[in-house]
Amino acid sequence: MKNKRVSMWLGFVLVFGLGMLVAQKPVWAKGQALELFEFRASQLSVFQSGGSLFSGIFTWNPGFWITDHIGVRLSAGGSLLKSRVNKMYPGIEAALLGTLSLSDSLALEAGGGLQYWMDNGGSLYMAQANAVMPMKSRFLYIFDSIVAGYAMVFVPTNLTHEIRIGAGF
Repeated sequence: MKNKRVSMWLGFVLVFGLGMLVAQKPVWAKGQALELFEFRASQLSVFQSGGSLFSGIFTWNPGFWITDHIGVRLSAGGSLLKSRVNKMYPGIEAALLGTLSLSDSLALEAGGGLQYWMDNGGSLYMAQANAVMPMKSRFLYIFDSIVAGYAMVFVPTNLTHEIRIGAGF
């Protein structure tokens, strides 16, 4: 119990501290071709036949805008997952996403990549799609977008569905 509280506190400090570092960045700066300091924290719902789990995922999402409406973005991050026998293990992922900005209030992302489930499945292919809704101004001086996404992880014996809802900063 004590380790969980310490982990939650460290996570809060990390998210808040990183948010304060990038708080001066303009919201959804399309005029900026390269975005290095983009992060997301999301609730992660994982569904497989025979079970489901709920966790969180933290990702680094640097991007490059090719035009005002088309860009590419990396999504690299990790989460803590749980096996069917209640064993906790880390999962890390990396994906390359194409970005299409439909308006100042909506962008769509889609692409593919890999997830690595340490000690529980190894390397797995994934496809991912997100809807990103930029905010006009930062919420709590930190968050600049709302993100809703879906990822399909191709587990050899069990197709896995992931739903992510969170915030970008």
